[in-house]
Amino acid sequence: MYKLLGRDTLSRTSTPLQTFLFALAVLLVGLFLGSTIFGAYLNYSPVPMLDSWTGMVGFYLKSLDSPLAWWAQHNDHRIFFSKLLFWLDMRYFGGVGLVLIPANVILLLLTWWMLATYASRLINFSSLRERFLVWAILGMLCLAWMQNQNITFSFQSQFILVYLLPLLSFYCHGRALESDSHSLRWRALSLFLGVASAHCMVNGIFALPMLALLSWYSERSPRWFLLTVLCAAISLAVFLVGYKFTVGSDFGNDAIVKKPWLVIGFALVYLGGPFYIIFGKIALAMAVGGLAVVLTTYLFLRRSVYRSNPFALALFAYIGYVFATAGMTAYGRVFFPLSFAASGRYLTPTLIMWGALLILLLSRSRHAAQWSGVALAVVAALLLPTQIQAFKINTDMYTPQVKAVAALSLQLGIEDMGAKNKLSLFYNADFEDSFQRARKSKVSIFAEKYAYPANQIGKPLQDVAGEPCAGQITYREQVDQKHAAYLVGGALAQGAAATYRYILFGDAQGLVMGVAIPGRDMAGPGGNAGPLNFDGYLLGQSDFAEMRCVH
Repeated sequence: MYKLLGRDTLSRTSTPLQTFLFALAVLLVGLFLGSTIFGAYLNYSPVPMLDSWTGMVGFYLKSLDSPLAWWAQHNDHRIFFSKLLFWLDMRYFGGVGLVLIPANVILLLLTWWMLATYASRLINFSSLRERFLVWAILGMLCLAWMQNQNITFSFQSQFILVYLLPLLSFYCHGRALESDSHSLRWRALSLFLGVASAHCMVNGIFALPMLALLSWYSERSPRWFLLTVLCAAISLAVFLVGYKFTVGSDFGNDAIVKKPWLVIGFALVYLGGPFYIIFGKIALAMAVGGLAVVLTTYLFLRRSVYRSNPFALALFAYIGYVFATAGMTAYGRVFFPLSFAASGRYLTPTLIMWGALLILLLSRSRHAAQWSGVALAVVAALLLPTQIQAFKINTDMYTPQVKAVAALSLQLGIEDMGAKNKLSLFYNADFEDSFQRARKSKVSIFAEKYAYPANQIGKPLQDVAGEPCAGQITYREQVDQKHAAYLVGGALAQGAAATYRYILFGDAQGLVMGVAIPGRDMAGPGGNAGPLNFDGYLLGQSDFAEMRCVH
């Protein structure tokens, strides 16, 4: 093994294999970073989806009437710090994700930087090349496309913040222990970040208790331990003011009593979630989750090895935080199938956790440079098959075209329950209230800048800045009898341009009677995928007489 990866790691002259590994690391970092950014661009849509309607659009409109909206609970969570981002996006960019999607990527980059900082503190690197090799591995984990829900969904910043802030908090504690002149500042920052974690998501309430344990174990100082415990108690008490427990707690209580193995299994799948995405086996994900627990326990019990380094203990605190998160998630979501534990939104903490475990393992190895080369190859082999999916439209949920068609129904004032269910997933009165308030306030997809092409209904087709085109409707379903509205799907005639953005239909009087959006990314109701296919709505009983396509 040593001969294969370069025995003389302290030599100033790199072996050909070391040079190759460094070049490979640079290539992989570029690929993962570039593909993640491109995937975010490719899958971007200005249409709010799912929790964005109630948690972002609804929050913003309510905040204009009452400051209590900032404190209001969202499902199980307090998401104050994400609401800051939501407010900025709604106030200055119309609520179309131009702040939020880049913020998701930036937060992942900050997480990568934080793990790289831990690695630099814990691993005895002999050269910048060796250091970058480990940085590259951590970058692949932090930017892995398998967590794309936390990248492409505008509502997901809290799913990254709630893991980044504790990682920062525990690091600041380590800095406090090694700094004499600025110890108090680092401790204050550590406590602040711990408190802030609780107001990102509900599992953030574990940050301060873990910080308290970290403080006691690393320095045995009753003063700082009790101060941290006091802050944790106050933070929890404030968190619970007006808190309403959701239906998940009822299922969790019942499952813990009647089916505790199901809760444990869910938590283990959560910890091994990346391996379910890679191999598609629940049993394997559960086994790997169990391996993470065993490995962490084994490493921690070798306390004489790690006790002298506060940053090693900080990583153990973070891993314990992820374990606690897995348990809480299992408790609140056990009514879902086990595969839900490996959803993209839940993969961010476990990818970071595996990065933390890798740092701890390499920090105690005498041959970290050699093993980092092996780790680079293994991690790349595991993640690349899913990473290349970033170059494609994501079909796991709803594509940009499907979102645009669903939004079109709201813009046209059509009561299409199928479209509302796509936008909300679990449609209820809260979502309807958000739709109506957004329409009345003309924000998000109802803003004037996004009114086209829905505002063309009833106008002369010839006034549209487009060109005549031909096609046929192959699917028609009435979705709103009151407005005589039909959901339609079809295809343009062969030879039509593949770059059209909208299609307008005209009636016998030459007035616009319908709108469709070309389906470049997946099959619509007509069942055919391709750049010449479209989905949209016709208003009126008669068929269209002519079409006009707009670039």
